[in-house]
Amino acid sequence: VKVGGFVWRDTTDAAKVAAAGTGAPLGFMERVQNFANYDVNVEGTLAIPENSEVNVAIQGDFYVVADAAVTIGATVYADTTTGAVTFTSGDDTVDSGFKAFTAGASGDMVIITKR
Repeated sequence: VKVGGFVWRDTTDAAKVAAAGTGAPLGFMERVQNFANYDVNVEGTLAIPENSEVNVAIQGDFYVVADAAVTIGATVYADTTTGAVTFTSGDDTVDSGFKAFTAGASGDMVIITKR
């Protein structure tokens, strides 16, 4: 899985998470280094190696890049095929339970929250 997106319980092993699923996501994937990584400047640090421990946040405040214009209080959706954060609803999205805490234009860094 990649940090900065939503995850669901794995359908074959409840002790694991997956970057795709159905229904509301389990939570938001935090970036916590619980594994050996020798080059923290590469994009690979955003991918959690298989069978590593993960920290899944079920509430809190997080920075994300907006994929569309965002207003305060806007619903944050989870893409059920990739786990990506999105502010536009569609066939492959579900309400994540998070809301926009700050406003911004597409491409801006905004804060999402769930309390």
